[in-house]
Amino acid sequence: MRFYTCTVASSAEQESLIEQPEAAEYPANAAAIPGGEPAPEFVPGSVLVEPAAPSSNQLNELNKETLLPVTGMVRLSRRELRVIDHPAFQRLFEIYQLGLAYLVYRGATHMRGEHAIGTLEEATKLAEASRRNAGSADVTPGNDWQPAEPLSNVELSFVRLAALLHDVGHISAGHTLEDELGLLSHHDADARIEMVLDKTTWHERPYRPLLDSVTRAVSCGAQASCCCS
Repeated sequence: MRFYTCTVASSAEQESLIEQPEAAEYPANAAAIPGGEPAPEFVPGSVLVEPAAPSSNQLNELNKETLLPVTGMVRLSRRELRVIDHPAFQRLFEIYQLGLAYLVYRGATHMRGEHAIGTLEEATKLAEASRRNAGSADVTPGNDWQPAEPLSNVELSFVRLAALLHDVGHISAGHTLEDELGLLSHHDADARIEMVLDKTTWHERPYRPLLDSVTRAVSCGAQASCCCS
């Protein structure tokens, strides 16, 4: 199962699309220009212009959108989408959040993948509210504590990633098998998390471990501009 999003074009990108000249303005062959060389023959399926690699800022912009039934529109960065696209996370879209409850409550069919993305959105709202309230005049410091500095962009990106991955160790009927019957270790135990993060074979195919994608996602901690602004 592939997770799909739509891309939100920035105003600059929209303007660049509008300003693109019509193809008819260019000669079919450069030989029509004095001193020009013949243009290479176009081969269907070939790439005439290699797209530039996205910059760090582009990787961190929240320019991907997906719509969830409960949470509504959720915006994601390319870095976060790389984590979501990994098979270790994709399997969460095949695990019911409420186990077998859907057999009685037929609408209880949402998956843990949807739940995880919705948690990212709600955690972001809480963190942003904390930033807005930091240093508020309504907060009176006490003798034993002082208001902390507002969360930085780096810290906010970590909050989002932690929320996104909080259920990554889950399996089907996990709470029943782990908590009620005690047959397996808990989904958030170190051994389970390490197994999911370090696993290099999914569906009998080799993949880079999810830990690599997570590491790249948090590498923006050294950047001045990060996932949220």
